[in-house]
Amino acid sequence: MGTGIFPERRTGGSNGIIFASLSLSLSLRLFRRIGRLAGFLPLLVPLLASLPAAAQTINISSGVFNSARHGNSSNPDGTLYNLAPVNNTLNLSGSAQVDIPGHLYGGRADTGDVTANTVTASDSARFYAIHGGYADTGDVTRNTVIIGDQVQGSIVWGGFTFFGDAAQNAVTIGGEAIISSSVYGGYLDGTGVGNVRGNSVFVGGRATVGVVVLGGYNFGTGSATNNSVFVGENAAAVHAVGGQSTTGGDATDNTVSIGGGARISGSVRGGMTGSGNNAIRNTVNISGAPDLTTAALYGGFGGTDFFSGNTLHLRVPSRLNAASAQNFEHYNFYLPSTAHSGDILLQLSGAADLTDGGARRSAVNVRFLDPAAAPDLRSGDYIALIDASGGITGAPANSASTAVGVTRSYTFTLGVFGNQLRASLASASVTPGAEALSQGMAASVAALNQGADLLAATLPKIAREPGWHVFGDIAGGKSRYDAGADVDVSGLSLISGVSRGFDLKPGTLVFGGFFEYGNGAYVSRNSFADAPSVTGEGTSRHYGGGLLGRFETPFLSGVAYLEGSGRMGHTDVWFSSDDLRDSSGRAASYESGATYYGVHAGLGHIWNIVENGALDLYGKYLWIRRESNDVTLSTGDEIEFGALDSRRLRLGARYSHAVSPRFAPYVGAAWEHEFDGRARATTAGLDIPSSSTRGDTGIGEAGFVFRPSDALPLSLDLGVQGYAGKREGVSGSLYVKYEF
Repeated sequence: MGTGIFPERRTGGSNGIIFASLSLSLSLRLFRRIGRLAGFLPLLVPLLASLPAAAQTINISSGVFNSARHGNSSNPDGTLYNLAPVNNTLNLSGSAQVDIPGHLYGGRADTGDVTANTVTASDSARFYAIHGGYADTGDVTRNTVIIGDQVQGSIVWGGFTFFGDAAQNAVTIGGEAIISSSVYGGYLDGTGVGNVRGNSVFVGGRATVGVVVLGGYNFGTGSATNNSVFVGENAAAVHAVGGQSTTGGDATDNTVSIGGGARISGSVRGGMTGSGNNAIRNTVNISGAPDLTTAALYGGFGGTDFFSGNTLHLRVPSRLNAASAQNFEHYNFYLPSTAHSGDILLQLSGAADLTDGGARRSAVNVRFLDPAAAPDLRSGDYIALIDASGGITGAPANSASTAVGVTRSYTFTLGVFGNQLRASLASASVTPGAEALSQGMAASVAALNQGADLLAATLPKIAREPGWHVFGDIAGGKSRYDAGADVDVSGLSLISGVSRGFDLKPGTLVFGGFFEYGNGAYVSRNSFADAPSVTGEGTSRHYGGGLLGRFETPFLSGVAYLEGSGRMGHTDVWFSSDDLRDSSGRAASYESGATYYGVHAGLGHIWNIVENGALDLYGKYLWIRRESNDVTLSTGDEIEFGALDSRRLRLGARYSHAVSPRFAPYVGAAWEHEFDGRARATTAGLDIPSSSTRGDTGIGEAGFVFRPSDALPLSLDLGVQGYAGKREGVSGSLYVKYEF
């Protein structure tokens, strides 16, 4: 066995025992005898030889051994490996001890593939070496090793082969386990040919690995790719390497992740290779608060190209100490929300290299650790991304970097000042797409306005005769509002109530109370000259109640009237957008609830211009307010929505003509002006671009009033309305009145 960071080599052999032949099992011999008796041996032998033997489970919980044990064994003690090396399990537990030269195998084959076997070690068991799967010639795939508790051992391989691929094997070390030498996810030894790919090692708890944790190692001819290592919690190791090849291939796309309070004392290497090969596109992730004080950080190590595509992601809440950093084409620094001007993210006792050793330079990117919680920085403030006591070689390839959340964008200038790589804040702004967030509020008030329109249209229809009356009105439609973006709102509003008519000396008075409800859906579409389009969508609802009244008195050739209403209730709005995402890929959404209240007042004159025909000339003022409220986006961004007021003036006329005592059609037209309708919002003190429905709208209407029977005190009013201008669309209404 070798020592140091380079992996131990293995050679074939029996490890002190003589193995039985793998060719036939007892059950196969039995079936052959049956076949001979029946005369069907020529047919049975090929069929039976193609069937794997049943998977085995071997449990070893006590005793001391110095010979091998196998999961694919027909012996209870596992000393043979005469069964199919597929889906077998070997469990080492209790006080069991397997000493040198004994190895433990989940599954083993001299020739053939070894797949999906498992070895577990728990309690206070002791071992020399563990293989999840082992083949002299063949692929070892999807084998698993799990070690925990107070287990102690020397070396672990998830999958081991001399000739073939080692792929998708996994090793997990936890508890307070101690591995005195090394741990490998996948391993190709000797002069064999094959690839080591997709293997993984997880070391957590308080486990300790004495030398190296290596995701995949190729000591033969072939590549080491897509292997991964994670060392976290309070685990410790000397070296952590994602993938390593020697002279026969490249080490590419491997990953090392160090997190929690883990301790690495030697080095962290995304990928390693030998002369003439490449260690590229490897990734090192560092998060939490690990102890890397004496560790050197490498994206790639050895070979011809150890720079291209290698990436460091540094996601730490405070200063991280390490020995050195080099061979990364991309440095990505994630600023914590607690960062202040002058803080240091990566403190190195040695040097930092921002080059490939030649003319190529590293790209440096600044992002947010929490996309929703940017640090409190002002223009000119800086963060020392790297402070290297041994100096910094080179300078960033880029002179600026922009950190973007869902709602905020921070632009930093980059530069080397002495021994520091600094990111200085140049500007902070709101992202263009954030405007879509306030359009949910605009859509909510648009729905409330549609309810106000229904209320104002209902008042003239309520019976004015003395006595009690029950009324109900419903309207639905779809409209497009120009609110800085196209906001399509569709929905349904209804009002129901009780009124009483009074015959007074100067005229008639109607007074009543009502309940209202509305719901609907909306879609907003935003386009920007210098940013991608953003579509938002959601639903809204409101419910509440109020009082209404109307007074009519004879005037000239008809009647003059005054009317008004007051309403109050609660409104909810839901918003989501797949186009607004943070750096973690989370889509933005929110739910908002607030109180609303409003009034409307109107006056007019109904002029009997011909027999059975009347012209209503009117003016109405409608006001509604949705109170302010704060929301937290699904991405964590804090948004403060201001109160939203809508103030509208409507001037119009309606002509109705009674064709018969039971049927009266009508037509009308109006002009409406919105004085406000602006949805305001802020995030972290920055104003989000507002949306407004301010502007003019033309309205046309047509409908009829119908009484089904002279004997029945019931009437129906069916109408349709069309809109053009700031608001475009169509709606319909149905009013039901019953007198008693």
